[in-house]
Amino acid sequence: MDFDAAWTRAILEAGRTLWGVDLSEAKYSPILEAPSDLKFGDATCGVAMRLARELKKPPRKIAEELAGKLAGLPGAAKIDIAGAGFVNLAAQPAIQASTIEEARRKGARFGRSDAGSELKVLVEHTSANPTGPLHIAHGRQAALGDSIARILEHAGYRVGREFYINDTGSQVENLGRSVLWRHLESKGISFAREDRGVDEDGKPRIWLVAEVGGKKFELEEKNSYRGDYIREIAKKVVEPATVDSCGRLGMEILLAEIRRDLQDFRVTYDRWSSQADLEATGAVARLVAKLKAMGLTYEKDGALWLRAKDAGDTKDNVLVKQDGQYTYRTPDIAYHLDKYARGWNCLIDLWARITTPTSRGWRPRSRCWATSPRPITSSRSSSSSTAAS
Repeated sequence: MDFDAAWTRAILEAGRTLWGVDLSEAKYSPILEAPSDLKFGDATCGVAMRLARELKKPPRKIAEELAGKLAGLPGAAKIDIAGAGFVNLAAQPAIQASTIEEARRKGARFGRSDAGSELKVLVEHTSANPTGPLHIAHGRQAALGDSIARILEHAGYRVGREFYINDTGSQVENLGRSVLWRHLESKGISFAREDRGVDEDGKPRIWLVAEVGGKKFELEEKNSYRGDYIREIAKKVVEPATVDSCGRLGMEILLAEIRRDLQDFRVTYDRWSSQADLEATGAVARLVAKLKAMGLTYEKDGALWLRAKDAGDTKDNVLVKQDGQYTYRTPDIAYHLDKYARGWNCLIDLWARITTPTSRGWRPRSRCWATSPRPITSSRSSSSSTAAS
């Protein structure tokens, strides 16, 4: 017997009979919860607190009425009222035993349902930049993301798992410069440290500079990748070595390592999406052109800006930098439109823990993209996007 479902149905029926209230409405959820302590039973109902204002009664009085209506509830050994108005329910031992027997009989199929009704949900998680090896925080992301996907599948959703590869832009250039720097060092080329004033935060700007083949090679120190893994990659550099070739080599090695680590962790994906491939299709350029045509952009200081504040963001955001490169958010928007274009009804993005002032801005930013009064794609009643942190 699924006493959780049976008891929920009984409480919903009690709401209709006692007060003419449809307790299935979202504002009354949850109907049943796990108790804070097993001494209170197997389930607890706090709906009395959510009904108090509407019924103009003390929560405990409402709880007493509900408990009275539930008297003799099949499978319930005891129904108590506790605190301000909680109704606690304890299952009969025979019911608990039957649940254990069912779990043993069904094995991995135990608990499956069709609640998802085949709704298509895409879970993007981990998506570590291919500029360094995975670390413990990525392990947390992988475990949580894969668990969410498995739970949704168990609940009847059609789930896809996706890893987004940020394989273009300034971070890849910095990876290439970092590998080339260590490669040149291994050949005996020495680098000078040049002080070039301070940045916008007042921190010194130090550059690593060397003459290589009659040309100046430089790398800003704060943008360099300095882990020992860079030296190991540098050992595999083949001449002629360039920033581009070193960047491609580094990404190839690191992405292979990321795939191997995740496979060892028993985390798999249905698709590995490349930002470079997305840009090559023209999707990002088309997005920028569409935003311009819709009047959602403006130019300032040589850059193209998105009027994000109009959609609820904390500030306007740069889409295209002065040097013509996209900021990271621009292909990200195009990527999410691509997800919907591929037929997914619901998107779940699992991001790293948001702790810095810069990263905290992503919550209102993602919300404004999803709820803009002037959507850049046709809306779907069944579509939604969620960012988990």
